[in-house]
Amino acid sequence: MGLGSTGFKRDPRARENVPVPGLPNNCVVRDPNTFPWHDQGFSPPAFNDLIIYQFHIGTYFGRDAKGNDDRRGRDCTFLDVIDRIEYLVELGVNAIEPLPIIKFETETSQGYNGSDLFAPEYRFTMLPGDPRVPRFLATINRLLGNRGKLPLPDGVLDRPINRLKALVDLCHVYGIAVLFDVVYNPRGRVQRR
Repeated sequence: MGLGSTGFKRDPRARENVPVPGLPNNCVVRDPNTFPWHDQGFSPPAFNDLIIYQFHIGTYFGRDAKGNDDRRGRDCTFLDVIDRIEYLVELGVNAIEPLPIIKFETETSQGYNGSDLFAPEYRFTMLPGDPRVPRFLATINRLLGNRGKLPLPDGVLDRPINRLKALVDLCHVYGIAVLFDVVYNPRGRVQRR
């Protein structure tokens, strides 16, 4: 029997990890019922009716405050995708499938080398205090209002995980299913005997 390691460990089932300088074990425990969902009654399209649009969250779409493409200078986020929901509806898309969004340890990834199977990559959620959040909240509330839904209250997007929830919620409000690609072999390891 091998010896175990000592020290703090991350929860392998954590649903949220955020960067904390000096702390490698950065799991966050939150009440999962604090997001004000608007998607009651959403039903995904039948399997044979799916029109799927697949993309990588980190490179799909990003613009600065002036509307210029700024994908070369940063990782794009779940909130950046919100700017494209109306476009996806116009295309006739009824399902999106982001490449795996799970937390990864490398500098860049297509998502197939994840390290935390239940937590989204924090770079896709935007760091706390990001100055773009108020602009995205206004966009979200405009999109919700267009469909007769109540706006998100101030502060909801302060929690990074709620930025993913807002994307899923808006997609559902606009009739778009969200299919999450999953990876069952974290870090691409294959064991052979």
